[in-house]
Amino acid sequence: MYNIFSFKGKIDQSLFIIYYIILMIVFFTLGFLLVPKVINNKFSFYFVNLVLFVVNLLVFFNYKKRLFDIIGKLWLSIILALFLSFDHLVLPFVFLIFGKFAMEVFFLTFIIIFCVQPAIVGFLPAQNK
Repeated sequence: MYNIFSFKGKIDQSLFIIYYIILMIVFFTLGFLLVPKVINNKFSFYFVNLVLFVVNLLVFFNYKKRLFDIIGKLWLSIILALFLSFDHLVLPFVFLIFGKFAMEVFFLTFIIIFCVQPAIVGFLPAQNK
């Protein structure tokens, strides 16, 4: 079973990457579509944050399922999935910390968070059971 919410079954390497790409397309598309609408209509950002948080939860379950197949320990896969799913929240603080090198560090961390981390998790072999 390839459902990311079920406890049974596995997510293989290619299915993890496919799910991740789809979820990131949804995440960025909703972000780019909803934020200007909220700014123009003077709505609250809570709506945008709630929608993006739900998409982030789906990314979390995708990571958790794949990491559980790799590690075999549920508690460790949940902790790592939480870190890998929500580590992009530190990106706005890059501008505060790095000053004049902020743009370079921002793009470097952006590439690491959204490209390198999922590639590493996707290419790790699953545990033989």
